[in-house]
Amino acid sequence: MCPAPATKDRECQSAASERAARANTTEAGAKARWLREDARRAVRDFLAWAGASTTAQREEGRREIAAAAGNADIVRALSEEVTAARAIDHSRALLGLSVLGEMRSPHAFSYLKEFVHIPLPPARTPLLEGEDPAQTALATLQGKAVAGLAYMNTAESNGEVFWAVGQHESRIVRAEAIRTYLMNHDNTEEARATLRRYVRKGEEVFLDRPNRNPGDRADVFNRRLDAYLHAHPEAAAPAPERSSNQSKPGKAYDFKDPVPRF
Repeated sequence: MCPAPATKDRECQSAASERAARANTTEAGAKARWLREDARRAVRDFLAWAGASTTAQREEGRREIAAAAGNADIVRALSEEVTAARAIDHSRALLGLSVLGEMRSPHAFSYLKEFVHIPLPPARTPLLEGEDPAQTALATLQGKAVAGLAYMNTAESNGEVFWAVGQHESRIVRAEAIRTYLMNHDNTEEARATLRRYVRKGEEVFLDRPNRNPGDRADVFNRRLDAYLHAHPEAAAPAPERSSNQSKPGKAYDFKDPVPRF
């Protein structure tokens, strides 16, 4: 309680204001923590649903993603899920990056940019069929992140896509940056001309790779593929060769048989 003398009024009011400010700060901090935790629960629930969803539910999922694009807490929680999953659950990290990219949220730009710029781990030897699995895993995730930047389609995000086209150390990411930029610009000649300023020498073939867009009929895509292989015959797969060892195929497994013992 404030003391009676008038000379103490200002001190009393100041102390009361400080107490109120501390209470408001405490309340705001508690609310912010609650919102962050609520966002984490929402993100985990959505990723669980998305991971098990079907093609028929795609538009429903897209509506939810678009509705959350302005929610910084949701974007932060998604980013945290990707970071946590990166080293232990590749498919979950890939799904989280897909959702972040689909959002086209300005809140996600910094995270996607930083993710694309993570250095690849040093290559280990011996390699597995010519690849380092750890490098390939990270580059695949970075390809999904650069796809999200291309989908944002802002001057700032496109600048990062152009950097990836020419400067990223992984061919996987460079190819995906080209593919997704073209896809988000309707595969126009103008978009190809823009990318030619950044693409590495010897990788121009990526500019002509056909995309199969949702809803494309097989015959439409096949015509594009034929035109691509005609322009780039070196990209065609070699003709299959008959093996010199023409042994008889083994007996097909009959699942009605008893379960074999180890």
